[in-house]
Parts: sequence; structure tokens; C-alpha cells
Amino acid sequence: MRDLSTETENGIISAKLNSSDMLALVTDKSGYKSSVSVYNASGERVFTFNSSNRYMIDACVERGGKHVAVATLGSEDAMFVSTIRRYALDQETAVSACVLDDSLLYELSSFGGTLVAVTDDRFLALSGDGSLGGSYDYAYPYLRGSTLGGTDFGALVLSRYRSGSAGKLVTVGAEGNLIASLDTQRDVLDISAAGKYLAVLYSDELVIYTSDLAEYASLTDTQYARGVRMRADGSAVLLGSQHGWLFVP
Repeated sequence: MRDLSTETENGIISAKLNSSDMLALVTDKSGYKSSVSVYNASGERVFTFNSSNRYMIDACVERGGKHVAVATLGSEDAMFVSTIRRYALDQETAVSACVLDDSLLYELSSFGGTLVAVTDDRFLALSGDGSLGGSYDYAYPYLRGSTLGGTDFGALVLSRYRSGSAGKLVTVGAEGNLIASLDTQRDVLDISAAGKYLAVLYSDELVIYTSDLAEYASLTDTQYARGVRMRADGSAVLLGSQHGWLFVP
């Protein structure tokens, strides 16, 4: 175990573990816009990059364990621009950069051997050289939630309107392909994916789906839970205001 309190004393922007327990940590750092560090499963730091001219908002170690992808926010021609940069862990110069025109990047991850991202208007899959590959343009204009924790899929909660419960739950594959979609009229409080499962916490029920949105299990007595964390074995942890509990189908 490694104590990272010294590295994070200026504030944590993003912290993300990959499936091999490698940690990508983005922090504020005095004298820089932000900093990203990568730690291996033993807690040893194996990569650090300090950014002087762009804000780093998210990062993830790709599942191969040899590259870290970093989402940056900068400005060009008086407009904010989101960029995904990939770094090999043995060098500080980016090996590729993908500029996202007219899109605000929210989240990065890697599954199915592919780097993927969620933006305000589409789900993106990047090719092996870091350029833009496939994409899924949202069927509805408002993104209410997302999760990229599945083995080879991500999930999105989309809404037709800015407010209200009418929406669509979709799962998307590593090539930006739509796997399945499900219309819903219920409020979605939280979603979480792990392994081949997706947990959706509605206001009145927890439902666990497979990646094709076939129902796997459900629980009506959620005891006022406000959050959920899916586990790869098919169980889920429900989160309340002061405690959590495990649901095993």
C-alpha cells in the first residue's frame, strides 16, 4: 500500500484504476495547470507528466498497461478545445493526439482493447494510432449519465428533454456500435457497469442487465439507496447516505 497524501495535497481532479490495478491520478500542482501520474499495482510511480499550458481533466491507463490516455482542455482561437493525448509510460512526449471539435469530453476509459470516450454529444472509439475511429451519436440530445466499466461495453442514459423522466438507456460497444437500447419512463438515479453486467438504479427499483439489456436480476426494496456500484461477479453494492450494502442475485 502506498500513501499518496503528499502527491494529492493540492487537490485531486481524477483518479482511475484499470483492470490490472494500475492507477492514473490527475491532480492540481503548484506551478502547473495540472499533473498526471501513473502507479503500478505495487503502488510504485512509473510515469509523471506536468502540464504547463493545458488543463488535464481525466486520464486512464489503457488495459494493455503500456500507455496512459489523458483528456486535456485548452483554448484555440478563443474557444475551448478538448483533446485526447496518449503517452507511452516510458516517455513524456505524446505519441498521438485526437482533437475533438465542438465536443466537450466527460470521461475516458479502455475496454475491448480500445480507448473510448464519452462527450456531451457522442460516444467515441479511438483507433490504435489514437485517431478517431467509430462513434455513436446520441439518439436524444441530453446525456444524463454514463458508465464505461464493462468488459467490452459502456452504457449511457439519454433524455429527450432537459427535465423529466422520459429517456433511453443504451449500451455501446468498443467500436462505437450500438448494442441495445431500452426506452424508459422512470427516473434513473445511477448506473454502473462491471464485467458483462450493468446495474441501473431507478427511483423505485434496482435492475441488473446484461450488455444486451436483457434483465438478469432485480430488487424492489432498495432502502432509499442513491447510488450503485456493479461488480463483475453479478452482485451490486447499493449506496445510501451513511452506509452501503451488497445485493447478491
